[in-house]
Amino acid sequence: MDLSPHTVKRRLEIGRLLMKYGRQDLVQIVGLDEGALRDEADVPTGADPDELARDLEGMGATFIKGGQLLSTRPDLLAQPYIDSLARLQDNVEPVTFGDVERIVESELGVRLSKGFASFELSPLGAASLSQVHRARFEMDAKSLSKCSAPVSEKRSWRTCRSSAD
Repeated sequence: MDLSPHTVKRRLEIGRLLMKYGRQDLVQIVGLDEGALRDEADVPTGADPDELARDLEGMGATFIKGGQLLSTRPDLLAQPYIDSLARLQDNVEPVTFGDVERIVESELGVRLSKGFASFELSPLGAASLSQVHRARFEMDAKSLSKCSAPVSEKRSWRTCRSSAD
């Protein structure tokens, strides 16, 4: 069993999510002690459907994808949960511009102000695995910059590409 700090932290997050939404029966699958999680739980079980969508979104791309899948399964969830999770199909909160700026600069090896004549702060669109910003190269070519491929447990991005229209 992997006991690295990252893995242990992630298992605890998953265990807390399961406990929060009344699925104590699944906690053992994650390899956690239900009693220990119950002692540290600071939220009541039975949270509202919108909160489940926000919780999954906060846990990263894999959990957003899981929420998207669950939103298509009325045989597994009540309609209020289906409705809330359906938002994850096409309305995910974008990553902050500060994170996008840091990652684009790291990937391209140049500051945005040096590599682009303009780079819009607000994305044209955001999804579970990427988001797109309108940009203009210094050489006056229109472009779009797509940040994709989540690489951590949260929604951080790598592999930013810019392409001409």
